[in-house]
Amino acid sequence: MEAQRTRSPMSSRRSLEDLSRNPNTMKTKASPSDVPTPPDHYAPPVLQGIHPILQWVLYLSKRFLQVPPIVKASFYFGLVIICSSLSYYLDPYRGFYFFRKESFLNQWFVKLSWGWTFYLLLAFFALAGYLESDGRIKKIKRNVARLLVGTATWYFVTTVFVRIEHHTARCSVMDYHSRKECEAAGQTWSYFDISGHAFLLIYCSLLILEESRAFFKWEKADRLDTDEDAGKFDQEIKPRVLLVMRVLAVALAMLAMLWDGMLVITLIYYHSFIQRFMGVFFGVAGWFLTYKVWYPNYWPGLPEDVSPLLTAQSS
Repeated sequence: MEAQRTRSPMSSRRSLEDLSRNPNTMKTKASPSDVPTPPDHYAPPVLQGIHPILQWVLYLSKRFLQVPPIVKASFYFGLVIICSSLSYYLDPYRGFYFFRKESFLNQWFVKLSWGWTFYLLLAFFALAGYLESDGRIKKIKRNVARLLVGTATWYFVTTVFVRIEHHTARCSVMDYHSRKECEAAGQTWSYFDISGHAFLLIYCSLLILEESRAFFKWEKADRLDTDEDAGKFDQEIKPRVLLVMRVLAVALAMLAMLWDGMLVITLIYYHSFIQRFMGVFFGVAGWFLTYKVWYPNYWPGLPEDVSPLLTAQSS
């Protein structure tokens, strides 16, 4: 016992000496550098100074955007079956604010989903054109052309839905031929209402996945650019523009996640099964006919085929 008592002050003294020589052996508070960075093979210099959590946000957003669209499209057909099966059991929760049509997510995002998708992608293409505005503007026009085709697809399909609704509308009493008269008489106005929200949310989500391929192509081209004689633009301006493009990629990923979440609500609480299924079918069909049939064979082409940076690298 006496020997142990005499050794303990010496061991304590040695520990204090070790700490004085290497103060990093004891940390009272974790610093941002202690947070592990995501397993990304490429960490651009402009991202090395930000918090690792933000790097994780970018990493996970990129992984979400890299889901193959064909896998996502197949998933939607299974989702409509699962959500319809749960509709009866989840009906008591229909009154929850975020499940109602009056929610701000439905009013300001879902109903304007094509506008959100269109302008975010347009901003990305504008920055791409700013980076490579040296005579290759035709390739940027192809990107914008796909958005215009998407706008025409959205307008055409929703117009068809409205026409179907108009031609199938009936009152429970045949004496009334308008919805206002029918409901004023206390009768039921019925019609075949294909889920326009299901169509649009799926079409926007799949379009984001397809167009985001250009983002990864830009990053790849940026990594290949090892010009040591780069000027001020390449050294100072270009990295900041690319950072904004990465922020847009995160915004697009979050937007696609929101579309998927609102789609689940639509498939559970609104429309009949056949109306939901047809909405899903038209959303997937619109994507398939453009990105799998039209663009691989005709102008304006697929996103990965028209990246200006890749063209410059291969030339």
